[in-house]
Amino acid sequence: MKTIRHVSAALAVAGSIAVMAPTAPGAVWENDPAKLCEIALLEREVDLTERQHEAIKPILKQLAGDLERWRWRNNATYDEYHKAFLEASRRGDPTKACDLANKKKAIASGRQSLVDSYRRKIRRLLTIEQRAEIEGYKLNREMYARNKRWGLSAEQVARLREACYAQGVMISDFRNKYKLREITRARAALQRYIVQKIFTPEQRRKLEAPVDPYAASRMRKPTEDEKERARIAVQIWAGKRHMEEVKRTQKITQQMVDLMVEHNIRMAEEMRARWNRGNHRRTIRSGGKRKRR
Repeated sequence: MKTIRHVSAALAVAGSIAVMAPTAPGAVWENDPAKLCEIALLEREVDLTERQHEAIKPILKQLAGDLERWRWRNNATYDEYHKAFLEASRRGDPTKACDLANKKKAIASGRQSLVDSYRRKIRRLLTIEQRAEIEGYKLNREMYARNKRWGLSAEQVARLREACYAQGVMISDFRNKYKLREITRARAALQRYIVQKIFTPEQRRKLEAPVDPYAASRMRKPTEDEKERARIAVQIWAGKRHMEEVKRTQKITQQMVDLMVEHNIRMAEEMRARWNRGNHRRTIRSGGKRKRR
């Protein structure tokens, strides 16, 4: 029996710290510690005990404080980069837009790393069976979303769920051992199993049929917002290509400079050695004494 049903009960302590969202236009992150750490999912899927809830409360409270401090340190910078990114996109400056997009991504990845560290702390409080159930649930949600367009029947959905929860045990073990490559392989193997063992022959034929990438675009005209997003995406791509070319040119130029320096040093050493040999021969011919001018 679940001891605590609602997230509000789990956040009786952590809720005392309010975490404000970033200001527009950079308001792109959730800041609720319970949502970020998926406490509602844990309560629903793995039946947390009272002891686990008591251990999770201070972790959520600490995360709330760290998020608040992170917000005051980084939100103003993120909003500044975001505004400059939009302005560069409107001006048609792909190099500047690409650079600003990378800066925004770096800030967001720093925040995600902070949240992930607390997720790992909470994960260590779960039992082996609870970790496997969570992995199975997430895997089932992902695989169902990926394959539902092929018209899965109720029986197929049930078989897919069973396969995902069985595979969740293996993936949970790999995650405990930080075997990320094995996790990727296990997920790919699960997708192949779904296609080969759960799909009907008709569904497999639809999956293997060639796809027309322009079919959807021919059915309707893109909106102005979609056109603008596509234009910005092309500018960012072009900016990345430009930066790659610049870096490659700089690398080649540096290599040429290094070769020139090595050549000059080698020539200077050869000239010095040749001069020393000539001076030595003159000294021998003069009887071991240099002639004074």
